[in-house]
Amino acid sequence: MLYLLEDNADYDARLEPIVEKQVSDMSYRRGIPVAEPKHWTFTAASPRRLTNWLSFGSHDLISKPLRDVLLEVMPEGIDFYPITVVQKGKEHPYFDMNVLTIADVVDMDRSGIERLSSGHPIRLQSLHLKPLPESATPIFVANGDTLPFGLLCVTEPAAANIAAAGFLDIAFTPLPVGQNIPERVLRTSKAINPFSDTPVQPPPQREISWPDPEIFTSPSLRLGPEMTDVQVQAIHEAFGIQLPDYYIQFLRNYPAILDTTPSDHRGKTPLSARDVPKDAGQLIEMNANVRQPGSIWLEDEDGDLPWPANLWVIGDASSDYYCIDTNSTEQTVYVSDHENAAIVPWAASLEEFVSRLVEKITAILEQVREERKSSAAFARSLRNSLD
Repeated sequence: MLYLLEDNADYDARLEPIVEKQVSDMSYRRGIPVAEPKHWTFTAASPRRLTNWLSFGSHDLISKPLRDVLLEVMPEGIDFYPITVVQKGKEHPYFDMNVLTIADVVDMDRSGIERLSSGHPIRLQSLHLKPLPESATPIFVANGDTLPFGLLCVTEPAAANIAAAGFLDIAFTPLPVGQNIPERVLRTSKAINPFSDTPVQPPPQREISWPDPEIFTSPSLRLGPEMTDVQVQAIHEAFGIQLPDYYIQFLRNYPAILDTTPSDHRGKTPLSARDVPKDAGQLIEMNANVRQPGSIWLEDEDGDLPWPANLWVIGDASSDYYCIDTNSTEQTVYVSDHENAAIVPWAASLEEFVSRLVEKITAILEQVREERKSSAAFARSLRNSLD
């Protein structure tokens, strides 16, 4: 029996290379030595706990403990290039793994491989394995670059030794010889330790109390566009917060500049339509959306976190939200930063918020208009040169 070796983490560290061109070499997972390996640095945007195996395209980023186990199983035939993963300012040593040994184990005639008209493989539909050759090493890349992507395989003894190390974030997919294995099975047949009679228990998940979405659909919340006292009380009962007086007065004395400043280059949609809505129904909808179970706005090292109950969304920040702290007497306006899973201050008061937002949007629209003018001028010049 052969096994496919891969990461088992349902987790995206949102890795970004410090210098993009550093990771352009696609030799990895092909059994091809890398000509000039570099000590790369990646940043992890997610605050979740880093796993022993992180993936970035064709690159397999391996922790030192996992590297040590793999070296015990196969001391030669794998290159490990030191790299650094930076998370929240802290550097973590990792290794970019490149397996150099190849074994001809895939029956190319019986396997289903979708190809371009040029014959280049682009998708594996099914896999049919031949008997393992005697020359095969404990860990190898199946058939090198003749497959759409590199299949990292391990022999049964090697898989048993790796599994015995007890990593919960790597997995083994059985690859029986002489059978047709659909691509779907390859994706769904992972096992953390297929050699143990005792099922591997994943680490306990913390219990999070998410709000009941039904409470945000109460008819008492749908009282019209005005933020009346009755509407404020309905929000208090449904969301468990008390809107600050300064914010209620802001809505009732809504700045005219938000009604007259456009949010798009056509000038048809004002900031009041979506960016900073004054309509109570819109505000309730936005706040209900960020509180839905399983939202992805915030997370820590253990996973997703619910939207803080005390934060009331006051506007749309393009994939993020502007909000205020209903528990604070200060008028600070915050913005959610979903890429870094954080809530950060954006303006010291609502007055500063309006001023800064108008200035920001106006500058963006002016830049868009200038770019459109330049594009139009270039198009005219091109047409004239062709006439």
